[in-house]
Amino acid sequence: MSYGLNQKGESIKMNWKKHNNKEDHFTVVPDMFDLDEYDCPREYLTWDHLIIWALFDDGNSSYQKAISSLDRQDFIIYSIGINDPKNIDFKQTKNNIYKQMNLSLTNPNLIKELKTLPRPDIILASPPCESFSIADCSCRMSQSYGASNWVVRNRDWYKTRALTVTAPNKIRNFIHKETNRLNGESCAGAVVHIIETFKPIFWIIENPESSKIWDFLAHHWNFKGIRNVSYYYNYDLNFSKKPTCFLSNVELKLKKQILKENYSKTHFALGNYKQRSSIPQELIVDILKQLEMNLRFNWANLLGEIDD
Repeated sequence: MSYGLNQKGESIKMNWKKHNNKEDHFTVVPDMFDLDEYDCPREYLTWDHLIIWALFDDGNSSYQKAISSLDRQDFIIYSIGINDPKNIDFKQTKNNIYKQMNLSLTNPNLIKELKTLPRPDIILASPPCESFSIADCSCRMSQSYGASNWVVRNRDWYKTRALTVTAPNKIRNFIHKETNRLNGESCAGAVVHIIETFKPIFWIIENPESSKIWDFLAHHWNFKGIRNVSYYYNYDLNFSKKPTCFLSNVELKLKKQILKENYSKTHFALGNYKQRSSIPQELIVDILKQLEMNLRFNWANLLGEIDD
């Protein structure tokens, strides 16, 4: 049996159980998910005919492109984000779909809008990381997310900061920082709300390993997962190292080897936002293959239990 987390963040074995529906046909759902008024047992649980939601996949559309490269006609991938469909960087087909949507808690119709889509088997999410980044650590607004208290810099701090620096690029605008903070926290919280509402078989949240988003999710939302860390250049030498965490409800064995040379050291430093937000295609493919192995392994165990 493989290991995962339940909705309370507790480590458990991913046992799988059978549920009888009204027609006495067997369907299955993982033990780790509790059924509520929204849930119904899935009519299938194989690696075929999967519905995948790629949240915030409206920049470089890394998830959409990587999954499409697998040429699986039985996968339907919904990239969801706030950008105009005219600016999306992939060709839409019946299996490759883009939905423009405000994926933050400021959208009062968030869940209602998402319920118009087929229920996801997998959720892949890359919420905005700017407000949680340590790259601007000396001027970051949110300093810490504790179990009961936050440390957040106020407007006066930024006014004082503007008076004590001479380099224009070191001055930070309070309104800009406040807007980024509210957007980042609202989007991160929305990801948790979406996962807990739709209860996919697998979920993954991507952000830099050093991001403060992990403290925010753990301490403010009491939302935990398995931290799977990888280095981008292990999958594509055109990328820099960029230590990245893929928080998930399952353990992933991702590449994490230190390289000394023969990789790009300027990929993210010189790139625009679309380039900086891109994820190596082979890394996403590796994640999907490991999820497939996990599902097939548990499915085989279940079939053995039925035969018994």
